[in-house]
Amino acid sequence: MKRSKRIKKQNRIIFLTALPGLGMFVFFIILPFLASARYSLLNDVYHREFIGMENFGNVINNERFRLAFGNSFCFAVVGVTLLLLLSTVLALGIHRLKKRTGLLRVLIAMPVLVPTAGIVFAWHRVFKQMYYYELMRNPIFGGFWYILPIYLIYLWKYSGLCMLVLLAALDRIPEEFYEAAKLDGAARGVCIRRIALPLMRSNLLLALMYAFMSSLKIFKESYLYYGESKYPNDIAYTLQYYMNNQFLKMNYPTLSVATLLFTAVIALIVFVLYRAEGRFSEFLD
Repeated sequence: MKRSKRIKKQNRIIFLTALPGLGMFVFFIILPFLASARYSLLNDVYHREFIGMENFGNVINNERFRLAFGNSFCFAVVGVTLLLLLSTVLALGIHRLKKRTGLLRVLIAMPVLVPTAGIVFAWHRVFKQMYYYELMRNPIFGGFWYILPIYLIYLWKYSGLCMLVLLAALDRIPEEFYEAAKLDGAARGVCIRRIALPLMRSNLLLALMYAFMSSLKIFKESYLYYGESKYPNDIAYTLQYYMNNQFLKMNYPTLSVATLLFTAVIALIVFVLYRAEGRFSEFLD
């Protein structure tokens, strides 16, 4: 009985502590989102005539929207995959060093704290060379060289924090597990696959979620790198460019539809990732 009362009291304290943050989230995020969603059913912000789902059809059939959606999806898949692979390699390598890695961890994670303008300025100086412009004019691989700086900025900026998330899991694994496996003749690759990865699965999911969300925030770097252009090369035109252009045109119904579709896709991806964690765990086990 006393334990039940103590648990209820703790839950009440937790709820009261989280209440201000929850209230701010609802007031500044949920309510404005719901208020803007109504524009998706109107013809424009001036006449405000109800037209139903017509805006959704117009946006889905829009060539620029489909191009932006495809580029965003491609960047998320390729970028997140590369980021997780790089972060995992860095985490395993630093964990193997065992001692005196504190400064190294800080240095690798430091780019996420650097202001966006500084990051773009530094990388722009790296690629602002005549030979690089010649590569971008290549009719076959020109698009690859055009978008390459954004991928490199993304990997350089966010790999350190993902690495720290994975290192937190590696540091919790007792050394006895590895020693017992080595006595049985297991190679390092087997230890990683049979011991490290299964015990890292929760942190891998967290790193995956962070990497995916970070891929959606790379618009600032892209916008500054390409000279604040509303319409960069087609290969670099993402959903954030599309929505930003609709905002500048004050085309709020189209912007609301694009935002709703974008949010729905993100929610679906997050749901799939959580559902896939169980199967991934079974595969590793």
